[in-house]
Amino acid sequence: MFFFFPWGTDAPLYHWPIATVSLIATNALVFAHFTLSRDPGAAMAWSLWIGQGLHPVQWITSNFIHGDVGHVLGNMAFLWVFGLVVEGKVGLLRFLAIYFGIGIVQCALEQSITLGMPESFSFGASSIVYGLMAISLVWAPKNDIHFITGGGWGFRSRSSEFDVPVMWLAVFYVCMDLLVATFTGFELQTAVLHLMGASLGLVVGWVMLKRAMVDCEGWDIINVWHGREGRSTLDDRTPSLTEEQRTQIAAREAESARQKIVQLVAQRQGRLAALFYQQKARALPGWQLPEAELVELIRAVDHADSYDVAVPILVEYLERFPAKALHVRLKLAQILLATGARPRQALRVLSKLPTEPLSPKLEALRRELISLAKRQEADGVMELAVEDW
Repeated sequence: MFFFFPWGTDAPLYHWPIATVSLIATNALVFAHFTLSRDPGAAMAWSLWIGQGLHPVQWITSNFIHGDVGHVLGNMAFLWVFGLVVEGKVGLLRFLAIYFGIGIVQCALEQSITLGMPESFSFGASSIVYGLMAISLVWAPKNDIHFITGGGWGFRSRSSEFDVPVMWLAVFYVCMDLLVATFTGFELQTAVLHLMGASLGLVVGWVMLKRAMVDCEGWDIINVWHGREGRSTLDDRTPSLTEEQRTQIAAREAESARQKIVQLVAQRQGRLAALFYQQKARALPGWQLPEAELVELIRAVDHADSYDVAVPILVEYLERFPAKALHVRLKLAQILLATGARPRQALRVLSKLPTEPLSPKLEALRRELISLAKRQEADGVMELAVEDW
């Protein structure tokens, strides 16, 4: 048996996925309730009835009904990853507004255009999930969705992981549904309903982006299309701005970024703060955090054990404040040896420690790190380059 399952994303998340998790739990509970119900038609009252007039309550309830285990698992898996992207950028309340807004509008359109048609019904969160996928395409086309895949049975089973950019995942599913819709004459079936949800999501994502209702740090589809991803919003301003005006705008953006980082650090979201800082530093050339706030960011990242994003920040501190970087050098060497397996780079970092005697505790740590680095070197750890940190 072969399977593939989306489990995460590398998109920066500035809000916890509270609404996403709650909606997944609600969908699962509703499915379990109607599955265990002794009345096989109990879920029909919640479905979206076609050809029987307009029923606004069904515009909400039908989004929580699913036909079988595969239906609900598939929708919830993709709700999880695309919910991470969208809610991670806009937060709980605006995400709920987007989620229910897409669901209600799509269901209202579906019932409206089928007035007078033969009686039928539809259900499921697929159209909403397609809408969230389309919004993710607009806001984060180059971010990856992480998949796990496997196949076989028992001891012969195999599993692996792979990544697919949001852009190509969205293009694949939309093209697949366009192909199906074309062969079925664009009848109001699953493929067309998916495309309706995707169209609504594109509109929502585009309007919010153009009205600056979401901050994509320059990695949205517009900037990606023009090859200027990650650049400051100053690049979108008219060239008629004076140098003084551009300086003022850049200062406001820098201050806004600084306040956001301080907020994330205060919320103990060290990893998110570090990712946000790295993105804003690329978007605002020459901008850096003040020393005190950079130290707090380093502490927050260390507290979160987010060593993969810690190295660039530690290196920045070494370069900007070499005379004060004793503890930072030791921490950087620890991380390089523990997670990066870079013994030569760690030895280079340690070689630049002050020549004056260290405290007994720090001297013991230095000797321990040097010994570990030399053991890793002796083990033949591959290391492509050593930088002058």
